[in-house]
Amino acid sequence: MTSRNFIRRARLGTACTALAIGLGMAAAPAPALAQSGAARPSETLNLSQGTGTLVRLASPMTDLFVANDAVADVQVRSSTQLYVFGKGRGETTVYATGRNGRVVYGANVRVGNNISSVDEMLRMAMPEASIQATPMNNLVLLTGTVGSPTDVEEAQRLVQAYVGDGTQVVSRLRSAVPLQVNLKVKIAEVSRSLIKEVGLNLLSGDSSSGFRFGVAQGQKIDPDDGSVLIPDFGSVLVGRGKLLGV
Repeated sequence: MTSRNFIRRARLGTACTALAIGLGMAAAPAPALAQSGAARPSETLNLSQGTGTLVRLASPMTDLFVANDAVADVQVRSSTQLYVFGKGRGETTVYATGRNGRVVYGANVRVGNNISSVDEMLRMAMPEASIQATPMNNLVLLTGTVGSPTDVEEAQRLVQAYVGDGTQVVSRLRSAVPLQVNLKVKIAEVSRSLIKEVGLNLLSGDSSSGFRFGVAQGQKIDPDDGSVLIPDFGSVLVGRGKLLGV
């Protein structure tokens, strides 16, 4: 009787254990399902070739992944610190996961030319401008504000000469002063002596409350009656008129 009860309890214990294992296996995928969505990088690291940056993690990591180690690589200093450095031009992704497989860090890493040197060159060449150079897959993006439209072209030309023809420079710079078309109007002033020389006189305020004008070459108008002595070689325009409302 005792042996039968022992066997029965053993069988019951085995069944309970199997049930617990089955429930555990059924419940195990739940966290995985909760994390089934693709994790996206939380930040972007812009690096120059041969330079790097120290990253501090909020949670300890157990695994580290680099999509393309020809572009960037990492060195682990501790479970919460890693050093990311640029090796070649291009773009890659770095992920760090914790003990439970949860992503604790993710970043897009863009590696280009020595952008710090480009920034320094622009500060020296154009100290009054505010320009940021960002490397992006064999191109350099320029953003910021410069003084005039000509400075926009000058900044792009300087950066293109610095990085070489193998890298495209894209300018999104804004000018503090908009492009304007300046129209210059020149007003010629004729001196009185020149007027006398060509024989131009204007007469106004006659007895009929009108005006009279005359143009002659090399001659003068008689102030009494407005007549003009016309030479054979001269050209004359004589007229009378009355101002409206006078």
